Amino acid sequence: TIGDRASEFITGELDQSNIFFVGAGHLSDSAMSSSRIFGIMQYSQSETVQVIRKLFPRSTHIGVMHTAAYSKLLTTLRKEASAFDFTVVDNVVRANKDVGPAAREILDQSDVLWMMGGDMIMNDLALNHTLTQALVRLRPVVVPSVREVRQGGLFCMMPDYAKLGEQAANTIKSMITDSLKVPERRIGFCVPTSMIAMNKRLAGKMNVEIPEHMKVIWID
Repeated sequence: TIGDRASEFITGELDQSNIFFVGAGHLSDSAMSSSRIFGIMQYSQSETVQVIRKLFPRSTHIGVMHTAAYSKLLTTLRKEASAFDFTVVDNVVRANKDVGPAAREILDQSDVLWMMGGDMIMNDLALNHTLTQALVRLRPVVVPSVREVRQGGLFCMMPDYAKLGEQAANTIKSMITDSLKVPERRIGFCVPTSMIAMNKRLAGKMNVEIPEHMKVIWID
């Protein structure tokens, strides 16, 4: 399946089959927790950290809001962030009532907020609340996809679909060679693209300077 909506739909329809997704920005908690679902996210953790460093060179702390299902992605993120002299502070949201306090706490502890994913965080009500709190503090927010950039996130990574397709084909080829065995690392990340989608209004409000080599798709 390709993308968030297709992956979540098929997940609900096929309860006994393995599902390989390509280019999802974020998935539901049940999909992230399922041993049957594996694939490639539409962003590279390493490249996202590099982009944050280039856009906000004085920042030191990346805050991450996520649900428990996404905790497994924090290990690699901490390693990538450390390589660029970032400290990752995270807040695990375990109940809907915790979203507001968690957002305010993590925004006060970080220079940049990364909304990685999770049902209780990415629904419209919770997302809008967090983005409003971030705007009050002029805190940049990294979001999973263009949809959230339109809602008030600062930017998201954009995949190179040709390279993503090649990466997916190689993964499937290796699975076939290995008797369709599901990879040990279920959630992978796409190859770097140096391309982002950015909220034009927020970029102006935050005086974001774009490096010359960075490709930007401006979202009004």
